[in-house]
Amino acid sequence: MSLKSRENSRKRDWVSVEAAKIHKVSARYVNAVRAGTEDNEEILLTVMDLIEGHNKLIQEVAKLVPIESNTTKRRPNKLGNLK
Repeated sequence: MSLKSRENSRKRDWVSVEAAKIHKVSARYVNAVRAGTEDNEEILLTVMDLIEGHNKLIQEVAKLVPIESNTTKRRPNKLGNLK
């Protein structure tokens, strides 16, 4: 496998790979469907479902796990007291 083809294979995102597994086609074909150069409504619906499900999962996780920004993070000083 050449260096260029390895770089290209890393560029495949998880959505295309998963949709390709579901429909038993190549990730390249799924990318072509996503780009509009190929027409396959079933694959497009699968891609949209995967993305929507992922976004919902991220939103639910964000509700459960509070994330502090760097500006609000409090760090202990040399004495162990929070600044």
